[in-house]
Amino acid sequence: MRKNLAKNPACPADILDVLADDANEYVRYEVAKHLSTPAPALARLARSDNDFVRGAVANNANTSSRTLHSLCADANFYVRLGVAKHPDTSPAVLSRLATDAEVGVRAAVAAHVRTTPSVLARLSQDPAVKVRRTVALNRSTFLSTLDALAQDRDSSVRGSVAANPSTRRETQQLLAVDADARVRSQVALHVGT
Repeated sequence: MRKNLAKNPACPADILDVLADDANEYVRYEVAKHLSTPAPALARLARSDNDFVRGAVANNANTSSRTLHSLCADANFYVRLGVAKHPDTSPAVLSRLATDAEVGVRAAVAAHVRTTPSVLARLSQDPAVKVRRTVALNRSTFLSTLDALAQDRDSSVRGSVAANPSTRRETQQLLAVDADARVRSQVALHVGT
């Protein structure tokens, strides 16, 4: 019954606040996911010993930047990934997550609109192709970083530089004669965009 109440999209915030302290973890999980759960209740749920509850908090749009900060060092990959993808995650927390052991978290940081160009420059040196490719697609990446990534040993990274509308015309011209046809095709698709 309480779980169904917590799942109800019309459940009022004051009820969700009470249900956040429920003994049943399934109820708390539903509260953590609910779009009307108030930030103070989410902050309490962020201290849960249940990974799914903390993960739901990290993905909730109402989660405060302070709570996101507290979750950025969580032991669970999915919690940290949720923080890395959250639109309100601060640049400082994104900088910290840029050194995460998990490639998926670093790639999410590379894709985030609030990641600073200096952090993106650091991530452009990442050993994981997925991370470098994502940096190459981020519109906030320094032009000098895009120029360096245009020389990357992996053609998918170079193709991502070609697809980035922020890439300089001179860099596009260099990529237009790339040895890989897929890179050249990305240039053809994105010139003048």
